Amino acid sequence: MAWYSTGTAAITQGSTSVQGAGTNWINQQPGWAMMIEGVPGLVEIAAVVSSTELRAAKPINTQTASGLAYAILPTQGLTQKLVEDINKMIAEITNSREAWTSVFSNFSVTAYQLWLDEGNAGTVADFLLSLKGDKGDRGDTGPSVYDQWLAQGNTGTFDQFLDVLSGGAVAATAAARDGAQAAQSAAETAQTDADAAKVSAEASAAQVAADRAAVAQIFDTFDDRYLGAKASDPATDNDGDPLQVGAVYWNTASGGSRFWNGAEWEAPSASAASSAQQAVDAKLAAIAAQAAAEAARDAAQAAALTAADSETAAATSAGAALAAQGASEMARDGAQAALLSVQDVETSVSGLRDQAETARDAAAISSAAAETARTEALQALADAQNDLGLQPVATTGDYNDLINRPEVVDPVAMAIVFGS
Repeated sequence: MAWYSTGTAAITQGSTSVQGAGTNWINQQPGWAMMIEGVPGLVEIAAVVSSTELRAAKPINTQTASGLAYAILPTQGLTQKLVEDINKMIAEITNSREAWTSVFSNFSVTAYQLWLDEGNAGTVADFLLSLKGDKGDRGDTGPSVYDQWLAQGNTGTFDQFLDVLSGGAVAATAAARDGAQAAQSAAETAQTDADAAKVSAEASAAQVAADRAAVAQIFDTFDDRYLGAKASDPATDNDGDPLQVGAVYWNTASGGSRFWNGAEWEAPSASAASSAQQAVDAKLAAIAAQAAAEAARDAAQAAALTAADSETAAATSAGAALAAQGASEMARDGAQAALLSVQDVETSVSGLRDQAETARDAAAISSAAAETARTEALQALADAQNDLGLQPVATTGDYNDLINRPEVVDPVAMAIVFGS
């Protein structure tokens, strides 16, 4: 049987109804398969509603469309059912005379009536029994119908002969079977492809979800760092979470960016102005320090001059001490000369004592002054060295070391030695 494809079909997504235009589906059968343009696989016919409507066994998930080409495939199951019905009918006719009676009652009523009209009486079964004659001899076995078909000049196998007798029904059934098998294979391939596409789609969906999550994470990180424009310092980020060090926002009130340092918001412009002022102050302080250093240097130089003057005074004092020592020696000589006269000696001793005391005091004062001058000079030089980084003044020798200090002569002792 040829595939039926007259007219066009229309489908609705998610529905089992198939609508026809210019179709006559009344002779189609449930269980047959239907191929529809754009619909993957085969559609099983569950019911024939009318000549322009069929019901599919499952909802059709393809997009709604109309004017689609189609073809209805008679399946092997219908042919098998037809064969089974014919075999059943033959068995019933063979085993029941009543079946034959029912058959002839449909198309041989006239012969039975003629038999009755001839004066016979009985049922249709009696009529059939009257037609049965004596069993004759067995005739010769002639050629089969297939052999006679071949004798007429035809060629082909016995299956081909049966196909000719059935008007191509056998070949059509085989073609339908092969087509159904091919369609089933195509459906299985399509299902495999659909499964693979589903797996790929699920993998793509998972990747898209992962990409979206990554983009969302990047945006959230950026949103936590740059808080946008605000009229005042925020206490949290845009998600209500604690502020992160380095977060920044634009202060619309002051018109500048501010950064979170972990404890407070900093304004770079204000910090820059403060740093600039601090730099100016530091420069002024450096200038003042330089002036102070120059003043300290001048003071150190003056102290050095003062130390030099003290050194000169010390040298002068040392000369005076030496002169006093000489005077003391001269007084001792005079005292020895004055021994010639007690009165002169006493007078001389008294005078020499006074002179010796005076000379000793003068020597002691000169020595103390020299030592003090030396100490002050060394301290002034050390202070100057510390303030200005001057090298120590090289000094050699000890200019105030009085080796031959004048000895004080006790007049009483001299009187005892030399006599009065």
